[in-house]
Amino acid sequence: MKLTNRECEVARWVLRGHTAKQIARALSISPRTAEAHLKALMLKTRARNRANMAAHLLLKGLVEFSLEDLKGYGGEDEA
Repeated sequence: MKLTNRECEVARWVLRGHTAKQIARALSISPRTAEAHLKALMLKTRARNRANMAAHLLLKGLVEFSLEDLKGYGGEDEA
């Protein structure tokens, strides 16, 4: 399975715990577009929820992510 560059970007925001609305703001896309990317990721990973999707993405090595990616993350106010 191959992810698009945008799906990888969206996935990294999901791994940080962001909502579709926050992801949209961060990537300068509409919330509906962010939701479409999330739906594509859910379908590609055959996940039932975001936690399952995140685990699949990490375990299969589909997205590069480390604890360093969480540095400076202060919660839901950021994005």
